[in-house]
Amino acid sequence: MYLIEAEAKALAGNEAGARQALFQLISTRDASYTLSTNSGQNLIEEIRLTENELGEKVLHSLI
Repeated sequence: MYLIEAEAKALAGNEAGARQALFQLISTRDASYTLSTNSGQNLIEEIRLTENELGEKVLHSLI
């Protein structure tokens, strides 16, 4: 849900909210993760890359 929220907020122009949603997700898995400083298309790409990475991990765990 955090990734959906992050992407929706980024696309709506709420970059601070998008960064925070992304941080809430990633920081629970990686304590060294810091709040993203990306903006605009770079922030959207970071969110989508995270979606792809997590999706691949789920698929590999099912195999």
